[in-house]
Amino acid sequence: MNLEIVRENIKEHSWGWDPKVTQLNYDCIAHKVELLHEEDSGIEVVYIFTNSLKVSFDSSKFIESGTKKDGEYIKTKNLNTGQMECYLYSIEASIETEDEIDFYVVKIDMSPTQVEIWCKDIEIFKREKTASM
Repeated sequence: MNLEIVRENIKEHSWGWDPKVTQLNYDCIAHKVELLHEEDSGIEVVYIFTNSLKVSFDSSKFIESGTKKDGEYIKTKNLNTGQMECYLYSIEASIETEDEIDFYVVKIDMSPTQVEIWCKDIEIFKREKTASM
């Protein structure tokens, strides 16, 4: 495991602004998490975390918070999917050991949701934007 290479790869695919997260998929059978965010027009950045030991999502702030729409306060739980946007604020990586095995620990701030992933492998790349589901 080379933490510096992972951090450099994250930095290489980083941004000067807070990009919109377009997808966050978790496959508990394959132990895989995929995160996609917009970069430029027609380009998206893809993060794939595989061989995951632990994955946690904390959306408590999201559920308890709300938003204003047309001057009216609306609880987040009453918003539809199109009104609930997440932006990627930071991705940090470290290494932790569990049962004598090293794992990357990736903390993702896409406030108000926080994600923590313990995984063995990380792949990051850019591609042409695919059609939304």
